[in-house]
Amino acid sequence: MKIGILTFHSVANFGANIQSSSTYFKLKSLGHDVCIVNYKDSRSEQKHRKVAGEEQYELHQNYFETYIKQSPVLRNNDDVADYIKQWQPDLIICGGDAVLMHEPNGTPDRQYGNPFWLSWMKNIPDPPVACYLSASSRGSDFSKIPKQFHRDIADIFNQVRYFSTRDNWTTRQVQWITGGKQIPFHCPDPAFAFEIDVPIPQKYSATAISRKQSYILLQANSRNLSKKWVKEFRQLAHQQGLEVYSFPTTFGNSNFDLDETISLPLHPLEWYSWIQNAAGCITRLFHGQICSMSAGVPFITIDTQQRYPWLSQNKSRAHDLAVRAACQGRIKPTISARYLMSPRKAIKLLQHTYKPTIMSYAELARDLYSRTINRILESVK
Repeated sequence: MKIGILTFHSVANFGANIQSSSTYFKLKSLGHDVCIVNYKDSRSEQKHRKVAGEEQYELHQNYFETYIKQSPVLRNNDDVADYIKQWQPDLIICGGDAVLMHEPNGTPDRQYGNPFWLSWMKNIPDPPVACYLSASSRGSDFSKIPKQFHRDIADIFNQVRYFSTRDNWTTRQVQWITGGKQIPFHCPDPAFAFEIDVPIPQKYSATAISRKQSYILLQANSRNLSKKWVKEFRQLAHQQGLEVYSFPTTFGNSNFDLDETISLPLHPLEWYSWIQNAAGCITRLFHGQICSMSAGVPFITIDTQQRYPWLSQNKSRAHDLAVRAACQGRIKPTISARYLMSPRKAIKLLQHTYKPTIMSYAELARDLYSRTINRILESVK
């Protein structure tokens, strides 16, 4: 079967790289002809280059050019429609990740109307089967989309053969805009299956493996944690025979005084390997949380979607996932992380033996993801 994947893939974002390549290799392992539909609008591309820096941005691009089959660069809906008409895939899978995001002041890849919303299908006389895989709105409110587009969105959503979402908020948004005609199934993020489906060459994992479970990763900045807090946390970690490493996002490195700084530029597979072999991880990233859970690494998530306790909790992807895995105590709104979480409490959380519970959820997540893939494939028949 010829399958096109339409998602965030080569943006300067470690989590996006991981989730998209996980789906790609999963489908390839099942014997399908798979291609990433390489939507990349100019304005968004310029922003990613500027934020990540040219060297880090090129690492993300090279990762996909090396391992993943991609279409030519497609800048808009018309480009996508023309490519689909030419290639004639049997199936388009849109997702995972925040493909249903609508940020009115964001770049085109974050607004309603881009190719992730499948509006290009109207320009194809006999469009391929389309499905959503673990789609998320990332807390976007569909009521903020101009009302004249609501019926168009509902019409497109109701044509989707199999619809799965990553979180309850997105499920409710889809139900609301379709008047209950489309009720998505839940599918965990594809990144849960990354470790199984994607081989990691030794050159990207050797250093982390040589230090396995001897370090804690700290991915925070001065807005999340104070220097005094970090200093005390480091001292407590040393008492347990652990070092603390500064762990970057693609936005840059933290400026804390720690035992070592894992700095940019950093290859996506190396980024994953550092998490996979850590003794613990404090992260600001949703996919940092997922990768930790998948590897059985104790984690704390500083939830940037939930600034104050209980505020915007229903929109928080980190909280939604933690509820499903029964580990809500590991999700700290940004204010709570800075003012209510002591270093000693953080160390205890990272030492707490939760592996059987979290690993059982990670196994369930991988199973649900695999079953979703199978149902999507069966929907084409």
